[in-house]
Amino acid sequence: MKRLIVTAVVAVVLLPVAPVQAAADPLAALDKRVYAGRGVAFVDTTSIVGETREKFVARKGRLQFGGGVRLAASDISAEFFGQGPDLHPEVLSPGRAIMIGKTSYTKGLGYEVPEGKTWFVEKNGRPSGSATIFGQLVYPGETATLDMLLRHGRRSGRVYSGWINLSELHDISPWLRRAVGDRREFAATANLRYQLTLDARNLPKHLVTDVNGENLIPDRGWDRVDLRTVTTYSGWGAKVSIKAPPAGTVSNVLLKE
Repeated sequence: MKRLIVTAVVAVVLLPVAPVQAAADPLAALDKRVYAGRGVAFVDTTSIVGETREKFVARKGRLQFGGGVRLAASDISAEFFGQGPDLHPEVLSPGRAIMIGKTSYTKGLGYEVPEGKTWFVEKNGRPSGSATIFGQLVYPGETATLDMLLRHGRRSGRVYSGWINLSELHDISPWLRRAVGDRREFAATANLRYQLTLDARNLPKHLVTDVNGENLIPDRGWDRVDLRTVTTYSGWGAKVSIKAPPAGTVSNVLLKE
């Protein structure tokens, strides 16, 4: 009987234990999902923070991946709330923008086209019209950008918090260059504060950024406020297909320049 008991205990001890699967490295996890024909959805809200905090613009959209970190297309809707320093009311009109490659099709968002047309088309346009510069300036779907956020951030679990320099980000980020222009120059002290949260698969889930308004719009009162943008991402690697609007609804003429 004693021999049987000992044999049973040894058998239990020697049973193989399945290894605990480690979470994928964030850069590797992203790389597995960023390829042509796939994409990601997002929603973000930007608030103007001064003596008070006021909701300013809300956006939602889909991004379609191209080759590498390049975006093949985007489809973004935006709505403004309240009034920012020194902005004309027509600039704050709601609308939608579709971008295919470097060509943008914009409905509303500060653009007015001839009767019978809906969309204004232009080369090298902005992904969400007049709302672009007030949206999320940081796109963690770019490998170099995500790497910068991870390296500069202080980690606590799945949360990375820190500061990055806008000039350094501009050098590596097509997303930021599209928002503010390829030739934009920032002051050496132009920094952006961020907090990035990863999901259980180590993919970007939640991103909060804060930047002084003067870094985006010099003078005109923007130096007195910060812009806080809160972005949530979902569906990394889901199938996404974005098409240009019907040709008959498009115009390259504006009623107001």
